[in-house]
Formats: sequence, C-alpha cells, structure tokens
Amino acid sequence: MTKTEDNHSLPTSVILNGQALTVLEVLAVARHYASVALGADSLKRILAARAVIDKLADEEKKVYGVTTGFGHLSRVRIPHDQLVDLQQNLLRSHAAGVGETLKYILLFLLADQ
Repeated sequence: MTKTEDNHSLPTSVILNGQALTVLEVLAVARHYASVALGADSLKRILAARAVIDKLADEEKKVYGVTTGFGHLSRVRIPHDQLVDLQQNLLRSHAAGVGETLKYILLFLLADQ
C-alpha cells in the first residue's frame, strides 16, 4: 500500500454516473476489486442515446460511423444487417489499440508497492 492509498478511505463500490472518477475510485477498482455499477441516470442517458441511433439507422440516414465506415471509408454505406458488426468491430479495435502511455498507467495502478 502506498501513501496515496488508505484502505479505510477506499470505496468498496463505484457507481458510474457520467462524472470523472477519482483516483481513489480507480485504485479501489484496480487494486481492491471494488464492485462497479452503472448509475440510474447514466442508464437513462445511454438508453436515450441508443434510441436516437436506432432511429437514424432505421431511417437509413447517412451518419458517420453509424451507417458509414470510418476514416477513408466514411463514404461507404454499411448495409443495415451489418451495423451491429460495425459497432462491435469498432469496440474491438479500440480495446486492442492500447499504446505505451496506458501501459505505464496500468503498471502504476496494478503494482504492489
């Protein structure tokens, strides 16, 4: 345990509410496996955003990254039956695209000092 980490001040659970996480919340999750839950207001905002995207997709509107490809493929329309795959592939590419900076942060958070 480091000077910045006191088990008595670490939360045992973290609610994601759309606001920035504190350092103690990140430490609690990364080092002490604090539970994480989605707050009710966050869920409402996610569902509202999803409804907008679903409506745009159903209307077959041209929306960058939703009904089209990304970057140089932004002019390519994605067939309606492939829109879910497009979004899943986007998440996969971002999850796999971790650079050096994040590695150092993870080492700091996960290191047993």
